[in-house]
Amino acid sequence: MRVRTYLLVFSILIVFAEGCAVSTNPVSGRRRLYGYSWAEERRIGQEADRQIVAQYGLYDDPELAAYVDSLGQVILAHSHLRRPNTPKEFRETPFVFRVLDSPVVNAFALPGGYVYVTRGLLAHLNNEAQLAVVLGHEIGHVAARHASQR
Repeated sequence: MRVRTYLLVFSILIVFAEGCAVSTNPVSGRRRLYGYSWAEERRIGQEADRQIVAQYGLYDDPELAAYVDSLGQVILAHSHLRRPNTPKEFRETPFVFRVLDSPVVNAFALPGGYVYVTRGLLAHLNNEAQLAVVLGHEIGHVAARHASQR
């Protein structure tokens, strides 16, 4: 009876693990089980990005969008994802920083390098340092692969 129980538990684990990917965490460098591969995370993010933009719309201020993107790229350049010893698939992932046309005070990230701030959040910030903290926090979610861990 006990052997059957172990076989059942083992079989369930095998079925569960088939949908997962063993991959490297770009922050810690450790290999672990993730729900998706990095390539799948990038694809999921790209698909969801279209939906997010369609739902909220982009804030119509090209100068502000360029500023947020520029600051995000500078912060990204100093992150774990851009270190020379980080695996190439992470190091070369392009990131997209967007300003959404929403009055809600919010920022969030999608897997694969998509980071969003709302115009509502930007209206509440007092300086560039505060925006830098928000962008760095969201980059951290992508780098730590929080979406794939869930």
